[in-house]
Amino acid sequence: MIHRFSKQGAQAICLLSAFITLNWAIGINASSSDPNLSLVWSLAAITGPENRRTLYALESESVLYSGDKFKMMFQTAQQCYIYIIFEGAGGEILVLHPQDIESLDQPTEPNKRVYIPNARDWFILDQNHGTETLYLLASLTPLADLESQLKRYDAALAEDKTEIAQTIVELIEKHEMFSRPLTAAAEKPLLIGGTIRSLSERPVTKEDISKFAEKIAVDDLFVRIYSIDHR
Repeated sequence: MIHRFSKQGAQAICLLSAFITLNWAIGINASSSDPNLSLVWSLAAITGPENRRTLYALESESVLYSGDKFKMMFQTAQQCYIYIIFEGAGGEILVLHPQDIESLDQPTEPNKRVYIPNARDWFILDQNHGTETLYLLASLTPLADLESQLKRYDAALAEDKTEIAQTIVELIEKHEMFSRPLTAAAEKPLLIGGTIRSLSERPVTKEDISKFAEKIAVDDLFVRIYSIDHR
């Protein structure tokens, strides 16, 4: 499972994000020949001993350890619906985006970079080991079936959540089967200026994870599933 860890003031475990100060531009404006849905996406983690922390992009299957941190960023070229869902090792479901369960049916604002979590926070893995899963779904239209089950899960009694969580995962896997993405790394670095120095030299900021950003282009639906072996 995850908690958020803040670098401001006293170090506290809580949910994650970062702050960017560079003049950074992403060219993802759609034209008539472009796919209907375009977005830029980045997911990165910090792992390793305290004196040798390493920042890298998470792949579809990754190994992380208790105390490791990760965060993500997206930006869409057009109004669409983004769902980011975390499934803990025990099968529990946590909606990371949107933060408010009642905002599931609210579309994203085009050309706005969104970092999850906000400010200078990071998701941090706790001491509960096992396989954990992160789901990213982007759709031109609301995924009403998924929204309904997520709201049902949020309102359910503890004894009913396991069954609903299974339904949610099955729905996501069903949507993945019908998604046909065209993905590619950005042709030019999305980070303008500078390189990533040793993490001991300065705090990690949002521009660091932008180094791993990729452009995603689809007709109407994109689904990606990340499996995390939490040790």
